[in-house]
Amino acid sequence: MTPSTTPANTLTPSDPRPISLSQRVAPLANTAEEIEEKRHVNQSHRFSDFSFPNGVSLSLESLTDVLRWRAPLAKSLNADMSQLAAWESFYEIVGSAAGALIGLQFVVMTLVAARPPLRVAEAGPAFATPTIIHFSTALLLSALLRIPWQSIVPAAASWGLVGVCGVAYALVVTRRIWRQNAYQPEFEDWLFHAMLPLLAYVILALSAFEALSRTREALFGVGAAALMLLFIGIHNAWDSTSYHVFSGRYTNE
Repeated sequence: MTPSTTPANTLTPSDPRPISLSQRVAPLANTAEEIEEKRHVNQSHRFSDFSFPNGVSLSLESLTDVLRWRAPLAKSLNADMSQLAAWESFYEIVGSAAGALIGLQFVVMTLVAARPPLRVAEAGPAFATPTIIHFSTALLLSALLRIPWQSIVPAAASWGLVGVCGVAYALVVTRRIWRQNAYQPEFEDWLFHAMLPLLAYVILALSAFEALSRTREALFGVGAAALMLLFIGIHNAWDSTSYHVFSGRYTNE
């Protein structure tokens, strides 16, 4: 005799036992849970378009959020670079002038070397060498700001590094002026050989920190620093040349 395969708890039409409400609702609840689970799995497959070996998935919703965040940033960076591009003509003039004046300084030093004044080797590192450094810094800034940067950040980092190095060098020059005995500096010498160069390099360094929040003001700061260094170098070159000429004449007499 074959045993019956119908489960004990299965209700059949011939079963005289009444059907309770919980027994009727249970299949519907299980079906609703299965539908919800399938819907969740489908959404997971839909939005997990990018997966990585470690199990991390990147959804399209997160990509949308990233793109929504990057759009204003890209617009801001493009505006910053357009402001930097507006300074091209300015740095062409500054760079050309600085390069020409560096060449003239070599000519002047060659002429002075024929009849060097007394103790010129002691005063040279304090008064002559910084002039070349200031001209070279103006030329370097003109070259750095003509590089086709993709954003303002590397440009600001480059001129900020130049500014920090310039501040350190200005302090070294001030110490050299104080310790040398070949020439007694006056207020004008302290102003153009120590204070103004230090101010220009400080402005250059501080402008790097303001480049992201105040790009326009930072670019004006860099331009002012480059122009200051150029005119400081012109003044110091003329001052040194006239000193060597007149001091050599008085020595011959």
